[in-house]
Amino acid sequence: MSEITLTAEYDTSFTLVPDAFIDRFLPEANGEYIKVYLYVLKALRCGSSVITSDIADALEKEESDILRALKYWDKKGVIGLQSSGKKVTGICIKKPGPAAGDHKEQVPYLPEEVKNKAFRSSHTLPTDEKPEDKPLPEDVTLLITAAEGYFNRTLTLTDRNIILYMYDDLGLSFELIDYLFCRAVETKKTQLRYVEKVALSLHENDIASVNDAIKYFGEGSDLVHTVMHAFGLQSRRPTTAEQKYISKWSDTFGFDKVLIEEACSRSSLNTNSGNFQYADKILTSWHKAGVGSLDDVKKLDEVHKANTTGTPAKKNKTARSTDFNSFEQRNDNIEELEKKILGGND
Repeated sequence: MSEITLTAEYDTSFTLVPDAFIDRFLPEANGEYIKVYLYVLKALRCGSSVITSDIADALEKEESDILRALKYWDKKGVIGLQSSGKKVTGICIKKPGPAAGDHKEQVPYLPEEVKNKAFRSSHTLPTDEKPEDKPLPEDVTLLITAAEGYFNRTLTLTDRNIILYMYDDLGLSFELIDYLFCRAVETKKTQLRYVEKVALSLHENDIASVNDAIKYFGEGSDLVHTVMHAFGLQSRRPTTAEQKYISKWSDTFGFDKVLIEEACSRSSLNTNSGNFQYADKILTSWHKAGVGSLDDVKKLDEVHKANTTGTPAKKNKTARSTDFNSFEQRNDNIEELEKKILGGND
């Protein structure tokens, strides 16, 4: 990883925190972001370059947390980021403007409830989690709800900030982030920090769609995502019993994603719900019939349709024949019977 060049607009013979920074940014800033800013200030005094991984190690954070903090301060105008492609190559510590004291102005008193309602950035949620003044994008709200369903827990503020960061700063689509949630469940890596790392990897490689992501990961299957979407259950993770069904269809029966998706879609159409048992009956019958492709399924459908159409007629014909033969058959000779009757009259 290349080093990042540091420059400043003022003397750095000591670690200086401008009063203007304290007055203007300290009340509303995330404490973790402030740590990154202070560390960069110290690094600037001690040398002319720094590596984001070193900052992460020093602060016991993930490198993605450091990058998120730097982008925050860049948006606020506190620093200036220089980049080459998608890599940060330089950080300029900007002069944050005159401090309140330079104009003999008193720092206004802000009630705690007002401070708590302030947004920290375009990709940071308020500390009281009540963003009445600046509502979250609808997609982000839905993604937060979906993640809580997939991961079966209430998300922390940090988790929510990560989702907002992936959507807002990285520019990933709703569908792609939702796919990453499903993939996390399937791989049993349900920490949002892991999902964020994957999202960063996609962003750096210009991956913008679910299909491109599947190709990028080289996956033969993304079954959890496929099955839950086919059933219309993408707002939650599969239960243990449902996960066993998915494993059975894939590992035991050896069906690919296409066949499993077809069975789940048929189940939804016939039951109007995500009925795993119904889908299992379909796939079990296909397994017994040796189905290996959608063409095999079409052939089975044709045979079933032919049998269903022909069976009633055969049954009716058989029934008429049986009903007729159930009567006792008479073997009397009609001519002899007539002679007897006529002879008797004589």
